[in-house]
Amino acid sequence: MTTTITGATGVNQITDDAITAAKLPAGSVLQVLYVETNVQTVSSGSNAVSRDILTKSFTRKAANSFFILKTNVYMAPFSNADNQDNTNPSVRFEINNTKILQTADNDRSYGGFYGTDVPMMKTNIAYNGLYEIHLKSGFAKSTLTGSVGDTVEISVVVQNDTGGIYINRSQAGATSRAVSMLEIMEVAQ
Repeated sequence: MTTTITGATGVNQITDDAITAAKLPAGSVLQVLYVETNVQTVSSGSNAVSRDILTKSFTRKAANSFFILKTNVYMAPFSNADNQDNTNPSVRFEINNTKILQTADNDRSYGGFYGTDVPMMKTNIAYNGLYEIHLKSGFAKSTLTGSVGDTVEISVVVQNDTGGIYINRSQAGATSRAVSMLEIMEVAQ
């Protein structure tokens, strides 16, 4: 069904059966996607292992678009040791299982938006910090060559050394909780 708009507002006539992404001007938001999780998990083991903690798959609306990514990730150390030198957490974005390099791709950042050698996650037997959950936030703008209708998968990935980290909970117990989230905007260029 065709809609006709007339008047003295500068819009003389619009007739169109569908407004598609291809007809929108640069800077238009084509879609907003969101995923969250309150699942409490532990990431431990070798720093060579990556763990997706948030993932969203969707269908691309435009071939020439870019993506704005925002995330909040809540973590705490797995160990209650005073020295957290073997924790070394990092967090990054991936598109279709490929890193979005935001920093130097080294032993601690793994190309992500956060990475540290010795995190400020001091804990001890007196419960100093054992119930705290630490927030790490990230932001990225990324272009990705593709076609309309392509499936795109965007993930937030954590990596750490042998000390390990908890996601969405404190070191001391599961009653200290959090919700990590990922927001994605596809924007026309």
